[in-house]
Amino acid sequence: MNKHILFILFLLVLLLGSCGNEPETVSQEIELKFVLPAGTVMSQPNKSPAHKVMGDPGTTESFRKPRYGWFYLVYSDGEDEHVFVLNNGPIDESDWTKEQYSGQFATTDDWIYTYSQSQKILLLGEGHSKLRTWGRLYAAMSYEDLTPYVKDHDASYKPQSEDDIKNIVFNNTDAVKNSLQDIYSSPAGYIYEPWGEYYGTVRNLPNTPTPSVGEMRVYMPLYHVASKVDVMWNVAPSVQTEMRVTSMKATHLYDGECYLFLPTDNTIDAATFAGGYERQITLNNIGMQWEGRYYFYAIPYKNNADKCPLQLEVQANENTSGSYKETVLNDPSSPFVPWIRGQISITQNMTGLYN
Repeated sequence: MNKHILFILFLLVLLLGSCGNEPETVSQEIELKFVLPAGTVMSQPNKSPAHKVMGDPGTTESFRKPRYGWFYLVYSDGEDEHVFVLNNGPIDESDWTKEQYSGQFATTDDWIYTYSQSQKILLLGEGHSKLRTWGRLYAAMSYEDLTPYVKDHDASYKPQSEDDIKNIVFNNTDAVKNSLQDIYSSPAGYIYEPWGEYYGTVRNLPNTPTPSVGEMRVYMPLYHVASKVDVMWNVAPSVQTEMRVTSMKATHLYDGECYLFLPTDNTIDAATFAGGYERQITLNNIGMQWEGRYYFYAIPYKNNADKCPLQLEVQANENTSGSYKETVLNDPSSPFVPWIRGQISITQNMTGLYN
């Protein structure tokens, strides 16, 4: 499973804000520092894979640096929840810089991209008698603008609670479909075992009515919102003289409202999705007529049996009068999106199985 790609370092610096006789708030300077491993962003044209077979897509994936970010901080004073939208829109792509990383997650030759920015929010301070009981941070980034919104609300509605944040969705537009591999978020269901709570919890949230100057740090990886779909096929040597794959496509890929922070909660009340869109996998490619492999990214969904279906449609020998349809079921892996795999072994002429 291709879980963590994007690492994010949030440095939250508290600054005492107002002065005078009636200080009611504390101005909080928040430096957001993003760390993106360079190896997942840049292709390596000078390094050829050591082992490849016909149809193999290669070993290097190319991801694009995010251009948009959405960050939400929610905290409770024991009675009320306070939600701050720290960023909701473009981030400057040119501000990413490359450097070598030597922190606790480092491995050999770890080159990273970093991006930082600062923002301010108002944290209730003096004159506010309630103690802060918890705080949690939710973050998402993407190459394309997702224009996220709270489900069942219009775009002008701002999240009022943590449940609102969890119910943020985006539409799978044509532009988004072509960049699903470049969407990352902090999954709301990720419980960090040593803490026993959500991994984006701000553990050093000031819990006094009047916080003092200090820092709050949250170091959290972001994870893919879309699943990697890996399709492999093989025609047995005994039937290769009479059987070759001339077309294969994935059908009924999910294009409904997509959860941003609950990426495994997209569901339908049926065995398979009847709508959606298609993805052509191979079409009259002589190099992939007997064996091949192809991968792409798609939004996962669960059916009424709690499985993640992958629907495939295959045609053989340039016979387009029908097709062979196969649904491969995969298990979800909440809170992380599953790696969806479809493998087809062909041992007879498929045209006789058309439906």
